[in-house]
Amino acid sequence: MRSICSNRIGGWRGVAALLVFAAVTSHAWANDGTLPPDQQRAFGRSYAEWSAAWWQWALSLPADAHPLLDTAGCDGGQSGPVWFLGGSFATTSVERDCTVPAGKPIFFPVLNTECSTVEGPPFFGSNEAELRDCAAAIMNTAVDLFATIDGVAVSNLDRYRVQSPLYEFSAPDGGLFGGPVTGQSVSDGVWLMLMPLSPGSHTIHFGGTQTFGDVTLTLDVTYHLTVQPQGRGRGRVASDPQGVHTWGLVKSLYR
Repeated sequence: MRSICSNRIGGWRGVAALLVFAAVTSHAWANDGTLPPDQQRAFGRSYAEWSAAWWQWALSLPADAHPLLDTAGCDGGQSGPVWFLGGSFATTSVERDCTVPAGKPIFFPVLNTECSTVEGPPFFGSNEAELRDCAAAIMNTAVDLFATIDGVAVSNLDRYRVQSPLYEFSAPDGGLFGGPVTGQSVSDGVWLMLMPLSPGSHTIHFGGTQTFGDVTLTLDVTYHLTVQPQGRGRGRVASDPQGVHTWGLVKSLYR
């Protein structure tokens, strides 16, 4: 690991440390602009705790105003020191435009899954141990993971895999579960925490393939980011190949 003052970071296209953001300077960022998960805390939480917070955010939003369903801009439900991005619950290949506030670190899953106490098999667990085994078994099928930041590949993605703590979640009426739901869950996945990007345009591209029973799901996501003090971005679906499975469809098959 190297500090953000590394000359190699200075040579990495489009990414600069925002020294006015004191929390950023207290961490040892890798030279690809990511914060390795072996850091004890990142902006008040561990990687695992941020992954739980991400799912609580994703599950708390209504389907008709959800950034991962492209029914809302990428600022939907955002709060706190870290900005969440994600894949898609509606399509397998998506390209989005998104405006991110300057000075915000960005947290997103390259590929992930969750198991809960309210879903049917293969996503069901009745206690923490079962939930952990369930999420790990699905994530163990993941292959062909990739992530690039402004064209620079993030290497050794396996080191960014974490399991969340057991967490409580609530989904609203009209949310991802249909009706209002509360439950417990554990997630497993490969996550990246990016240092705040320099003002201007950036591109994040990530994805991979995983298997749920007899169903194989491949995700390919591109974000075109504009970093500026304030603003709002909208999502747009670039392609949705016919005959393929989406995360939302896979989940609905087991409810």
